[in-house]
Amino acid sequence: MTRRSIITDHALVRWLERHDGLDLSGVRETAGGDLASDGDVLDVLARDYGLDVGAFRRQLATPAVVAAVGSGASAVIVGGVRLIIVDGRVVTIKYLTNIGRRRKVPRDPRPRQSTSEALRDQLDEVAW
Repeated sequence: MTRRSIITDHALVRWLERHDGLDLSGVRETAGGDLASDGDVLDVLARDYGLDVGAFRRQLATPAVVAAVGSGASAVIVGGVRLIIVDGRVVTIKYLTNIGRRRKVPRDPRPRQSTSEALRDQLDEVAW
């Protein structure tokens, strides 16, 4: 029997977008556009950008996250974002919106373009 990770593909993609601030729209387009799954996006990141998805998943499963999942918590705050837990797995990442907490930065109204080189630079800057 294969052991399921406590961190879903969707949660990994949302971490990159919401915690690390990466624009993955170009990667999603490469992976198949609107029909691409989060697993497809991670496959492209691994193949084209060298992301070690397994190591990234293990890194996100910190002792605090593992303890929260094990205790039956519905969420845990890590790195300024809220990890949502359902049925013993981290399923998504949400911004903190409480007063006095990190606020979501307003988006630049200009269209954002994600090039392969810009994304590669952003991934190089992320502390894994």
